[in-house]
Amino acid sequence: MLTLIRKSKLNNVSIRIKIMLVIMFVSTLSLSLAFVSLFIYDFWYYQKKMVKDKTHMADVVGNTASASIDLGLVDAAETYLNDMFSKEKEIISSFVFKEEKILASYQKDKSNKKLPAYAAQSHAFNFTENYLEIYQDIYDDDEKICTIYLKSNIDDLYQRSISYASVFVFVFLCALALNYALSMSLQKIISKPILSMAETTNKISVDRDYSLRIEVNRHDEVGMLMEGFNEMLSQIEKQNDALVLSKEQAERSVKVKEQFLANMSHEIRTPMNAVMGMTDLLLGTPLQVEQKKYLEIIRNSADNLLVILNDILDFSKIESGKLMFEEKVINLSLMIQGIVAGSKIKTDKKQIKIITSIPNTFPNLFLGDPVRLNQILLNLYTNAIKFTEEGEITIGANVLTEDEKTVLINFYVKDTGIGIPEDKTETIFLSFNQASSDTTRKYGGSGLGLTICKQLVELQNGKISVISKVGVGSTFSFQITFKKFFDKENEKNKIVLQKAKDEIVADGKGKKVLLAEDNEINQMLVVHLLERWNFVVEVAENGMIAFEKLRDSDYSLVLMDVHMPELDGYQATEKIRSELDNPKNQIPIIAMTASALKGETERCLAAGMNDYIAKPFDKNVLRDKVLHYTSI
Repeated sequence: MLTLIRKSKLNNVSIRIKIMLVIMFVSTLSLSLAFVSLFIYDFWYYQKKMVKDKTHMADVVGNTASASIDLGLVDAAETYLNDMFSKEKEIISSFVFKEEKILASYQKDKSNKKLPAYAAQSHAFNFTENYLEIYQDIYDDDEKICTIYLKSNIDDLYQRSISYASVFVFVFLCALALNYALSMSLQKIISKPILSMAETTNKISVDRDYSLRIEVNRHDEVGMLMEGFNEMLSQIEKQNDALVLSKEQAERSVKVKEQFLANMSHEIRTPMNAVMGMTDLLLGTPLQVEQKKYLEIIRNSADNLLVILNDILDFSKIESGKLMFEEKVINLSLMIQGIVAGSKIKTDKKQIKIITSIPNTFPNLFLGDPVRLNQILLNLYTNAIKFTEEGEITIGANVLTEDEKTVLINFYVKDTGIGIPEDKTETIFLSFNQASSDTTRKYGGSGLGLTICKQLVELQNGKISVISKVGVGSTFSFQITFKKFFDKENEKNKIVLQKAKDEIVADGKGKKVLLAEDNEINQMLVVHLLERWNFVVEVAENGMIAFEKLRDSDYSLVLMDVHMPELDGYQATEKIRSELDNPKNQIPIIAMTASALKGETERCLAAGMNDYIAKPFDKNVLRDKVLHYTSI
């Protein structure tokens, strides 16, 4: 604040100085131009007068001397010249000559009677060095009798110029001093309203108070400027109030929306975790064919519900700009195999032929976000299955262009389904929009899948398009540039190791795990899985019980649900980290939450948890993380 005040004061001084300098500069320039113009005019006028006087003198002398010369009285003519010019101090010499012959002469320097070479010429006048030379021809009845030459010094002209310049400098300095005194007072008249506006602007920028106004006490142009400034502030104040109100409403709306999504995510995912988990457990038991069929239907329905929920959450993340992309190794062949295998039941039921098309020259591995690429391809592929009753579906990719570091890949999914009307091919990428209301009723879906695909592609600087014909089928394609992956051998080893790891039978070796979970079905599911992997499990119904159990007993790991009564998972973790003694306050804690919003992972880690598992969880993910943290 003090810095801003100092800057404001310095700016005010700067403005005053600038205004004063402008006034002085304009005034000084005007005075200088006026004095110089007068000086030049006076010099020119006096010079012209001097030529006129000396020309008249030469004319008088010429007429008198020529009469004596006509009578042959040359001595009388020369005597006249000497008598005439001996009294004129400025006359240096004078000659009466005809055809370069001197007839009579006068010179202050008596020893030099030679006619100057230039005197033989005939000019009206000539300024040379510090002298004025006059040439005057004398005529009688249009007959040239002789020429008079006068040479005069111009000391008077120079003396007058020096005197005039001295007066000019004196008057100029006096005017400059007066100008300075006047500009000091006049600049206040101009600078005061400007400084007032500057100070008001500075206060507004510091305090954000748009209710400030300038006092208007004048009715000239500056007063009009001040009134305009106040009117502008009034408009800014109204707009600012409206923007603040809109911002507050938008922030409240975003918070309500985020809270709603968080609540819905938790409330839907929690029972879905139980449904999907228990279904998996039942599918792992001996079942009749009909029972297995019903369970698979339940599991597929749960998967569909989870897809719709994830679509809504992804759409929210994309809208808020919180979606992030990773850079990992992508094996497209394995990805497409997984996509096709995951929907094999549906395609076999419809007897649809599936074709995978990847050229032999296609790069096996490249760098990008495998999760988002899989999401786009899976969405397009499941859409193709949904809208295709017979025929075939082709899923594949090909390289469009490449250089040393990057490769532009074209992915496509082609079907022989119902097709899309030509006038609907653009609208299907809009939010909550399908080709028709009949499509929504018949085939279901959130209407967000293609919107999310388009946004995911464009966020990676790619393009997505569709070519379709009703009754013939559709081809969805998109192009994205990826970085090339060069360390192929190491990646193959990683894939082999990962497959080997997946085949290992988990063995908890009787280690104790504390499960903090308030949902009985989720308790049953997690306990069953952990006991299958040879862990000993104890359950705490809320965060406070979990804290007390950990305080009184030893465990290798805590699985902490974040939404519980008494103490939630965040509060319980903070209490464990701050109130228990070492080493219990350092026990690994894995968060288990049904909230899948952006920022949930960061919130869990900030509370002191070591890792994060989203519900509904993959049992393999749970197994790997539990094994990892219980072996530390």
